[in-house]
Amino acid sequence: MEATMSEFYKGLTGSQRQTKRTSVYLWRKNKDKLEELCKTTATSQLRKVRLRGMATTLTRDTEVHIVQWINTYRVQGLSVSSLMLHRKALSIAKDMGIPRNVFAASRGWATGFLRRHHLAFRAKTRQGQTKPDNADAALHAFNVQVKQKMAELGVDVVYNADQTPVFFEYLPKSTITTKGAKTVWVRSTGKDKERFTCMLLGDSLGRKYPPYLVLKVTPSKIAATRTENYAKRHGFDGCCGRSLATLQARNNVIIYGNNSGWWNERLTIDWLRFNFGSRPDMDTPMLLLLDEFSGHWTDSVLACARELNVELMPVPAGCTSVCQPADVAWNRPLKTRLRTRWIEYLEQQMADHEASVADGKTFKMIAPSRDDVVEWVASAWGDLTADTIANGFRGVLKETSNRSAKLS
Repeated sequence: MEATMSEFYKGLTGSQRQTKRTSVYLWRKNKDKLEELCKTTATSQLRKVRLRGMATTLTRDTEVHIVQWINTYRVQGLSVSSLMLHRKALSIAKDMGIPRNVFAASRGWATGFLRRHHLAFRAKTRQGQTKPDNADAALHAFNVQVKQKMAELGVDVVYNADQTPVFFEYLPKSTITTKGAKTVWVRSTGKDKERFTCMLLGDSLGRKYPPYLVLKVTPSKIAATRTENYAKRHGFDGCCGRSLATLQARNNVIIYGNNSGWWNERLTIDWLRFNFGSRPDMDTPMLLLLDEFSGHWTDSVLACARELNVELMPVPAGCTSVCQPADVAWNRPLKTRLRTRWIEYLEQQMADHEASVADGKTFKMIAPSRDDVVEWVASAWGDLTADTIANGFRGVLKETSNRSAKLS
């Protein structure tokens, strides 16, 4: 030992020399482990090493249970998204009595969990809009235009409406699976592309209005019947129209049907009349922000808006991500809630399947019904707070100081 110390640490004396001597004894004791760690570049430069899982809040046995849960889903061809992993980890932590402020199933934990268990997010092999460079300038210019228009009209409330697609399945684009897998199979009911359109309306006071839903339906081949169905039952036949009337009343939504499930000029006119056509103060103008979708700006729509004393103002093209309140604040939390409801629906199917495994039944994934998805939309929209709705208008209506105006 003295020869070693003299050769490698000859400049050390006193307590420093004794500390290094202790380290050398420890290195000699762990010689085999250190030599093994030095074989790979990933660990050869580390100053400290600890066993996998030692720093995690969840025990290793608990993490193994989560891995088994993932494998159960993947065997059935079901995707496991980051949100599903997050929910599962929080659920287990809650069962273990671990509070949320101690274990939050953060992204960092998820990354470590996947690494520890040789898992990875993989895109399935079977089966947004970018913020512009001049976004701040565009928002400032639109802010000035909106406030000028409000002063011109003498109004203090602004409305915004936007269409967004709603899907019957929210299959993740990637799933947790074993590293190196050549084929990443994801089970689907075949409805992953099926969707309908949802038109949302809110105002700068944080008020929400009933969603307008446009479902895809095959219209009658008889012109007179088509006209009657649209006038009396929003495009549906008698039997379907009666069931949808109940669905509308139960969820406080308005449901229309056409052969594409897309928004159009005719729907814009009906929507304007429904929301603005019977207000008590028709002499007071309304300011409504709409994006540049062609069905919003036809001659018929503009004539209807003038008749209803509604001033339509276009959101700058290519800047809806910063200028349109719905895109700024509403759509993301709405879609997150819809994905959560779909995951809960899938989890219930898996729970039912696991309860019937003894009967020898194979798993069959069932798509949610039209009634299910309509209820999800109504619930998700209802969950958004008044603050969330109003926050979407913050950038459009914020006061600009003289100094910032000069800088712009």
